[in-house]
Amino acid sequence: ISRRSRAARVCALMERMLGRPHQGRTVLLDELHRISDPRSAAAVRLRLRLVADSLIRSDFRAANAVLELMPDSAPEWEPGLEMATASLRPLPSLAAGRIADAVRHIDRADRLVAAAPDEHLAEWMDIITWLCWTETMMGRHQSARRRFDRAITVARSTGQSYMVPHLMAGLARALVMLGRLADAAIAAEEAAGVARLLGTGQELVMALTQQCLVASWTGHDEEALRFGEQAMALSADTVEWWGAMAQYVHALALVNAGRVDEGAEALVTACNGFVRPKIDPAALMACCEVMARIEAERGRRDEARVWAERAGKLAHPNVPAGVGLAALA
Repeated sequence: ISRRSRAARVCALMERMLGRPHQGRTVLLDELHRISDPRSAAAVRLRLRLVADSLIRSDFRAANAVLELMPDSAPEWEPGLEMATASLRPLPSLAAGRIADAVRHIDRADRLVAAAPDEHLAEWMDIITWLCWTETMMGRHQSARRRFDRAITVARSTGQSYMVPHLMAGLARALVMLGRLADAAIAAEEAAGVARLLGTGQELVMALTQQCLVASWTGHDEEALRFGEQAMALSADTVEWWGAMAQYVHALALVNAGRVDEGAEALVTACNGFVRPKIDPAALMACCEVMARIEAERGRRDEARVWAERAGKLAHPNVPAGVGLAALA
């Protein structure tokens, strides 16, 4: 049973990377039906992959529903399984606005990952990647950068090249937020190059979104728009997080290129009008700040105030980066 669950988890991951997420989910559910004990290591291993798949769809309710049924650990679990479970708990809490819980979860995951040997990380690269991204979304950019660096080293040393684009794109995002734009450009370019070699559309879109951001923030507007348009075209058929992020960065590129009216409309679309948005909480906060600035520059005080107040509601004292962005808004 243990070997079957490991094989099924990897198979589901490969199905997603080949653009067949529904088939991957079917594999996981079929295997789960074979396992009588839902809290066994074999079952939890499969459920973690289901949670990760829910996160990429921005279906945080589904992710949290599965996590709530899972213990933090059990005597028969291997140590890496406890670490993996802890690594997925912060993001659903963050998305639900339970910031204190998110901070508590991420602190615990941080301790477990820091204490884990590389071989434990190697088995759970897809899960560790989500922890890295969550740290970035919570404004822990230095910690995220260090963890991305470690995860990339482990992925390369264990032959998991299929994880490199996702990790490099995340590293680029952390570097952008740290102001290291030249390094971010290198990371995003490598992410795109490896994704093209692998032929993985989702990973290529994620790399292109970071290339778009870097180009836009460095004033290369035409290049930024080109990257954004490519990401939009490749993700046109998805309603998942990576597709929404393509919309978001393209909208930012439009604003920064001086096409403000077009960009503002695109930003609101990327946020789905704040009705169950697909973009992550950090991007939502940034969107509020940009829209507050746009409306202020238009002289529309009331509209600007609405966006500023929205940013304030998203901010939490335990996430200083968010507090700062709300204050800027």
